[in-house]
Amino acid sequence: MNMDSASFAGAFTIEPAIDGAITWDDKKLNATFQPGIPYEMNADYVVTIDSTAKHQWGVALGKIVTTSFHTGNRNRYLVVSSFPQTGQTEVSPYLQFRAIFDAPLDNTSLINAVSIKTEEGAAIGTKGAFIYTIDGKGHYYFSPEQPLEYQKSYTLVLKGTIKDNIHIPLVDDVEIPFSTQAPIPDLTILNEWESLSEWAVDYTNSTNIDQNTFLYKWNKDFRSGAASMLLRYKFLNSSGVVKIIPQSQLLLATEHNHLGMWVWGEMSQNSIGMVFNNSITDTLCTLDFAGWRYCTAAIPAGATEIEYLQLIQSNGGAATGDIYFDALSQFQVTGIKTSEDESSTIRVFPNPAACQQIKVVGLKQNQTVSYQIQSVTAQVVNAGILVTDAFGMTSLDISGLKGQGWHFYLLILEDETHQQALKILIK
Repeated sequence: MNMDSASFAGAFTIEPAIDGAITWDDKKLNATFQPGIPYEMNADYVVTIDSTAKHQWGVALGKIVTTSFHTGNRNRYLVVSSFPQTGQTEVSPYLQFRAIFDAPLDNTSLINAVSIKTEEGAAIGTKGAFIYTIDGKGHYYFSPEQPLEYQKSYTLVLKGTIKDNIHIPLVDDVEIPFSTQAPIPDLTILNEWESLSEWAVDYTNSTNIDQNTFLYKWNKDFRSGAASMLLRYKFLNSSGVVKIIPQSQLLLATEHNHLGMWVWGEMSQNSIGMVFNNSITDTLCTLDFAGWRYCTAAIPAGATEIEYLQLIQSNGGAATGDIYFDALSQFQVTGIKTSEDESSTIRVFPNPAACQQIKVVGLKQNQTVSYQIQSVTAQVVNAGILVTDAFGMTSLDISGLKGQGWHFYLLILEDETHQQALKILIK
């Protein structure tokens, strides 16, 4: 029956006593008690509703109702990991959010308890939720109710009222700030990944995969055209490789220098590589993200054709999963110069860089130079001091700047006389 909240509050007691608040659903059928402070650990609590509680028509409960629970060795619920992580940058606007808790979820506690906050403070709701219990942990996956924007800052908010399956709450709100990536360039589509007649799993030349690994046209979620392609895979043991071959020649357009495609990732930590007809393999991405992301690679010199795509199981990567492909495409990265000033002698190499360090040359001998490295969104991702040698050369560690595919950064060098900016492309 629909309850009278005032009489219920008067009839409610909890022992040992702890302050808190009682909230109701819209129909006054379900009450939730939220303690003001965490419960004691390893403690027994008894909740009593005495006979004076009434429903909205004034009829009393007429009997005493009691229930009890034990808090165990935990007195608050914990978020153990998330995607995005706190402070993560270069996030795709088409992500799937993931929050992992240290115990199974009380599903009803998620209602109106999760939102995405914009820079202006507006709240974006959620949709498409999935709730799982995996290895004793609660997993909550969901998408934003509306697409996010490129190059914006957001905050994922998890309210402290979210509870585990024995009603232990987070207590405090959890806020996870992150920012989205720059827009992707205009694309020339090579293949829409919409036809099973155009792609096939090469079972003969794949390694350590179950024969039930398959491709399937998927028209419920896609980024381009009218469908995407699902790959459902299962590795039989470590070092597995799924080889996916085009059924006809896939020639590359010579006027474009980069290749990419939309990939739906599932946090498996496996990687996707593209193999070209000059026998060079380039990694498109590591699947350390959830949802859609446009993954890219520079086309190696001499490559004129795509031979095949491969999913490679990494050390510790998931053995099974579902990933999606869409819009295999090319694009042109324009305006790449080693220096903003062509008359300058300052250069960086290698550029593009797929290594741990880059060299900076053309500086003054034995010079101290401050530097910043900025992302395409003008965020400072690294800064420090460089000291050149007797030849005006120094090295800069870029190992921490690696991401999925290739990314542009701006290296800003500054001494007492001038400032020099150099564009670099880092994998």
